[in-house]
Amino acid sequence: MSVTHTTPESPWPGNISAITLFVEDLEATKRFYCDVFRLPVTYEDDESAVFSFGNTLINLLRSTAAHELIDPARVAAPDAGSRVQLTLPVDDVDAMCKELTARASR
Repeated sequence: MSVTHTTPESPWPGNISAITLFVEDLEATKRFYCDVFRLPVTYEDDESAVFSFGNTLINLLRSTAAHELIDPARVAAPDAGSRVQLTLPVDDVDAMCKELTARASR
């Protein structure tokens, strides 16, 4: 595997300003982010809910509204496998997994 290093003057990669997740059940997914990550909703409308996760916006967008955003690509079906992965640094992975599992089951 080759690793590319960037210099301060390199234009890319920069900060990621937003990650959009295509969701089937906006209300349930929004509740998950509110309950488990304890994030307030920054913005919402009938098709989306946005959370600030540090300096990155997490945009939950109804899959049915995503076509316009990614056309001509297609939205993958929910059963097509993983559609996103978020990586968050934590001090103790096991403790954080236990805490998030507890929050999700409340």
